Amino acid sequence: MMMRFLPPQDKAAPSSGKPTAKHMIISLAYVAVNGTLGVPLIFYIRDSVMLIAEMMGITFWSWNFIETATVIILVILWLVMVYVGQHFYEKEVTIRWVPKLFIVITAVQLVLYGGLRLFLGL
Repeated sequence: MMMRFLPPQDKAAPSSGKPTAKHMIISLAYVAVNGTLGVPLIFYIRDSVMLIAEMMGITFWSWNFIETATVIILVILWLVMVYVGQHFYEKEVTIRWVPKLFIVITAVQLVLYGGLRLFLGL
């Protein structure tokens, strides 16, 4: 019986296309940062919508519905953003452009965050 010795295969090679534990931790860190930045945006956007509703002269009795509907829509959008972000980060974590994607998403969130703070006068 003859034994063959095969060279060890590097499972962490980026050409394999399969993410390793290190890649998964990095993608989870990216999603955690983006998800955490999205939570205050929900409240700032809600406050902005309420301020616009007040400036437009919408009756006081409609504010509760507007606030509730705004929060529900924003939370659903936030969940979709986190889910899709995790999918893209997990799928493309072995490719070099993922940090660029993370930087773009985070920059958009920070610009929106700063703009809403200016709009609300905080």
